[in-house]
Amino acid sequence: MRIRYIGSILIVGIALLGLVAAQSLIAQAPAPGGAPGAAAPGQGAPGGAPGAGGGGRGGGGAAGGRGAPAPDTTPIVRGANGKPDFTGYWIAATTTNINQGRGVILDDAGGKTGKIPYNTEWEAKAADTAKNHMFDEPYAHCLPAGVPTNFGIQMGFQVVHGKDSIAFAWDTVGATRIIYTDDRKHVPAGLMMYQADSIGHWEGDTLVVDTTNQEAGWWDASGAIHSDKTHVVERFTMTAGNSILYEATVEDPVALTRPWKMSDNFRRNQTQYPNSWGKRPTGYEQTETACVEGDMDMALYPVSAGGFAKDSTTGPSTQGVTPGAAGGGGGRGGGGRGGPPAGGGAPPQP
Repeated sequence: MRIRYIGSILIVGIALLGLVAAQSLIAQAPAPGGAPGAAAPGQGAPGGAPGAGGGGRGGGGAAGGRGAPAPDTTPIVRGANGKPDFTGYWIAATTTNINQGRGVILDDAGGKTGKIPYNTEWEAKAADTAKNHMFDEPYAHCLPAGVPTNFGIQMGFQVVHGKDSIAFAWDTVGATRIIYTDDRKHVPAGLMMYQADSIGHWEGDTLVVDTTNQEAGWWDASGAIHSDKTHVVERFTMTAGNSILYEATVEDPVALTRPWKMSDNFRRNQTQYPNSWGKRPTGYEQTETACVEGDMDMALYPVSAGGFAKDSTTGPSTQGVTPGAAGGGGGRGGGGRGGPPAGGGAPPQP
């Protein structure tokens, strides 16, 4: 009787495993006209435009479900000066790794397969940063992203268009950036800022922005560092009411052999994300994302994840796990993204 009972349990268990496997295969099957696992129209990942499908949070890229969405024919809203009004919530391609992400850097043929043209010295510095200093990522220390890095942030951004300025705001780190359009001059060369100094003017319906005085930082979240000599020229062209063509040319005579160019299409965020906000009259709204530097106990975080504690040599890895916590995985800048500091051993504890 006991053997029969155990055998019945095994049969039921095997059947359940088969059911789970079948459901998994069905979930991964290509949607009609789309890539494997693509979302149905209107069912895109958080932050994706309605009907875009398949895009990650803030992502652009390929449309899933029933093919590409229809072209945006929404009329352009204009301000009192007759120029396009960018006011609203927008999403762009996420560039966690600008060299290997969705593709925004233009190559010589105009395709989006380009990479940062580092000189030999800075290519080595960027490689060392990615391998050994991921814990220096600006976001891990609550610092704003800079230009044009801020447009690759996952959660999108808000724009408020004023008479003599255009203000940008991000959920992440509570970052803000203001582009002035009142014919002012740049601030003195020695005054450096994380979001830099941006002066804009209109060329027809295209907003052209000249950005200088940017503090040294990262062009992505994967160690693509730059110097404090960067100079960025951006062009914002509203091609329809819900679409902005964004183009940027990035110079850094210290780190690069030549300028690099990028192109992206900003899409107005019309989703009801998060879904619990669906009854709000404005639909999508930004959240307040607090950032508290040092919110991880670096004395207990292992060296391999950027902390001070020695890595475990026996048993399960303690990387990214806070003692007493139910699970691991640190925030950005932790959780295994960084390697041991240059020179080996852990820094002395305070």
